[in-house]
Amino acid sequence: MKKTVLFAIGLLALASCDKLALLPYLPRPATLRASVEGETKTSYTEDEVSGKAIFGWQAGDKINVLYSNGSGGGYHQCTFSTSAGDGTFTGTVTGTEGGRYAYLAVYPYDILTTVIKNSSNQRENISVTLPASITGSGAASIPMVAHAPLASFSGTYEFKHLGSVLRFKITGIPAAARKLRITSAQHKLCGQFNVSYNGEYYIQGGSDGEQKTLTFSFVPGADGVYTFYLPFGVGVKPTGDFTFTLLSESDGELRTRTTTLGGLADVTPVRGGMYRGKLDF
Repeated sequence: MKKTVLFAIGLLALASCDKLALLPYLPRPATLRASVEGETKTSYTEDEVSGKAIFGWQAGDKINVLYSNGSGGGYHQCTFSTSAGDGTFTGTVTGTEGGRYAYLAVYPYDILTTVIKNSSNQRENISVTLPASITGSGAASIPMVAHAPLASFSGTYEFKHLGSVLRFKITGIPAAARKLRITSAQHKLCGQFNVSYNGEYYIQGGSDGEQKTLTFSFVPGADGVYTFYLPFGVGVKPTGDFTFTLLSESDGELRTRTTTLGGLADVTPVRGGMYRGKLDF
């Protein structure tokens, strides 16, 4: 099975947060640039010749920056958005003027759920929540994180993928289908994931909990073909049965298939890897 690794490896470690002088608490506008390692993001097409994914920011995309207020002031999150899709994001930062210390940014903007400062005050324990339902192909919902350059709200935030992607090309889709429900017998597909760090941030595949079903809402093409991008962790092979169920707008079951992922089940996903599969209904 052909494997395409989308992005280069490597991520700068977060800097420690030293005590900072307290100055007036004032919001201020901020502008930053955002890129994705090797490419840019979130429209998603594939070059069939090179086998690489091509990304591009779209107007309306949002990212969330995590930062501290300095000297025990707690954590804040600020949402930045782009109106032009050119990688320039703007937002309004609150907190103590001169005491703000940016750590990292996440995409999609609303996935960051837990931040706990550890005892050494040098790095955070972070978790993200991946949604149980996705509108569209999922290409614009692939989770990413970026280190804040120079702990500031300026410069370029280089986003890197937190996990891998399982890409399924589905054929034979009836015209009435409006949803695809994917259920794994073994693997967690949504819900809260701890973010680990080993020189770069990543989410590991897991089987804990009952959150093993993910639903896509979509409109199939006239040819009955649609491609879905399923966010997946790293380090755990996608083994066991996966059940694919096509549903109507009113959730009536149209067709269902239960299958293993064939050669994909033999691959251990890596961060930034995309793994292709095909299913004919």
